[in-house]
Amino acid sequence: MPIYEYDKEKYKDPKYLKWAKSLYNYEYFNNFNIVSLAQNLLKNNMMDQIEQALKSIKIPTLLVLGQRDGIVLQQETKTYFESLIPKVQTEIIPKTGHLIYSENPEYFNQIFSDFIKKTL
Repeated sequence: MPIYEYDKEKYKDPKYLKWAKSLYNYEYFNNFNIVSLAQNLLKNNMMDQIEQALKSIKIPTLLVLGQRDGIVLQQETKTYFESLIPKVQTEIIPKTGHLIYSENPEYFNQIFSDFIKKTL
């Protein structure tokens, strides 16, 4: 789990670890399910369909990434979405990993709120 979050200190807290383990379901994160997901994305040109859908987005779009996400490759993701969505606004949330909204909720909410106000 440390790859998900910026602040790794909580992983030393036995209470936090007990709580986190109680929520964890191996079936969601096992290799079989991840491989299955990847295989399904490749079937029937699904990635082509996803890219066509992304290219069709003509409205302002917010892409939010964590400063130290251990799951998503930040620069590659930013480049990918910016190449497909002309009006994408990318925000990097400081001191966050993959769980942006829970690690820095105030900053996340502010960026989201500002984006909505600006685009309405």
